[in-house]
Amino acid sequence: MRAAAGLLVALLAAAYAIRADAHGRRVNTDFQAYDQTAYYHFAEKIVKTGGAYLTDGARGPAYPWLLAPFVDPDADEAAFFAFGKRLNIALSLACLAVVGAILFRALPWPTALGVFLAAAFTVFIFKAAYVQPELPYYTAFFAAFVQLERLLRFPSARRALAAGAVLGLAHLLKPSALPMLAIYAVCAALAALGRRRAGEGEGNGEGGGSSRAAWLAPCLVAAAFAGVVAPYAAANQRVFGDPLYNVNSTFYMWYDGWDEVVAGTKAHGDRKGWPDMPAAELPSAGRYLREHDAGQIARRLVDGLVEIEATARASYGWYRYVLAYGLLGLVAVLLRRSAAWAAARTGEPRPGWPRAAFVLATFAAYVGLYAWFGPINYGPRFVLALFLPWLYVAASAAARSPLAAGRWVAGGGWPRPTWTKPNPPWVAPRDTRWTWLDVVNGLILLHLATDVAAVLIERIVAMPAGA
Repeated sequence: MRAAAGLLVALLAAAYAIRADAHGRRVNTDFQAYDQTAYYHFAEKIVKTGGAYLTDGARGPAYPWLLAPFVDPDADEAAFFAFGKRLNIALSLACLAVVGAILFRALPWPTALGVFLAAAFTVFIFKAAYVQPELPYYTAFFAAFVQLERLLRFPSARRALAAGAVLGLAHLLKPSALPMLAIYAVCAALAALGRRRAGEGEGNGEGGGSSRAAWLAPCLVAAAFAGVVAPYAAANQRVFGDPLYNVNSTFYMWYDGWDEVVAGTKAHGDRKGWPDMPAAELPSAGRYLREHDAGQIARRLVDGLVEIEATARASYGWYRYVLAYGLLGLVAVLLRRSAAWAAARTGEPRPGWPRAAFVLATFAAYVGLYAWFGPINYGPRFVLALFLPWLYVAASAAARSPLAAGRWVAGGGWPRPTWTKPNPPWVAPRDTRWTWLDVVNGLILLHLATDVAAVLIERIVAMPAGA
């Protein structure tokens, strides 16, 4: 059985790599598109400065550092393009190995397999052949999300340090991890207060950890995060005078459109230092709130949400799994009698409540930020950071709900064939009882079989995916 599974994995990996390479040769043919040359030039500056170049004011340094060993500043950049695409395909396979390890450890294997295949063949394969940091970022973001969510239930020093380091890596890939860190810190404080009120003291309580460990965990997460991003923050402080400087979050998100960006801080050197403009003319949250009323702010958010949904609906196949797993998760939550429902009825804090708050606040914050940034720049590559966390949360809820416990076959399973002693893999043993989640997983995997075939045969060489 293991040999058959290994052969299947090898065949899928080979098909993935071959067709991702075809996408790179036939679809992604312009190195200038989708910021690909921007990361190449960042890596080029790292090589020319002997590693001293760490910030351009907009992008994290981790991906350019990965490219740097393969960059020759004296060579034509076009010569690097084909190699860079193949390098990213190999990197995407490594990222999928990490994603698979997380999923198959956290979820029952049929559920994990559905989530994994949906991610691999409706997201990763399309973005693999681009010289972009999106796939490593999605992987690090997802790993940090899972670790932080588990940390709220099982606080420990080791897990806290690992979660902070992975979140720091995500920030070095794309500087957008601070909202999740802030949300976790608030929810961790709520979880610690809940343990104290429950009288857990130093022992293990219902939440799986002591009160002291619950208070220590967010401190260790923050320390590990700060340690990983410290060189990048120091470079930002030295060049721009702000360790958290990023043109998108510092300035661009407070403009009404890209034309204002081009005529504003971008025209005044915001990528080389603090823009040479009067302080009163610099965009900021305070200035935006003074110059816009509540209706304009609400309209911008609504228009951004509409754009996200319309773009997702027209994308290359992943949106149907967002809807399918979203519906599955909703049904699971409605069916499950959990501590969260008890807390809602009694008003008492329960160990599960901060975890639910962390999940909901993370999705709400990032979707809201992506919607807000829509007038400046929007593409599926932003919101796709939430694809794996979304499927994981929905699948986890289903795996812990009555959908996974209720039995729907009343008999003793299929009878054993007379021509063989052990049951073949496709025949259930007599004590097997199928659950409703088994049925759902079967339907999802059946659909994925046809969808993966369509992707590999036609869709992968028909739809661009760099935006």
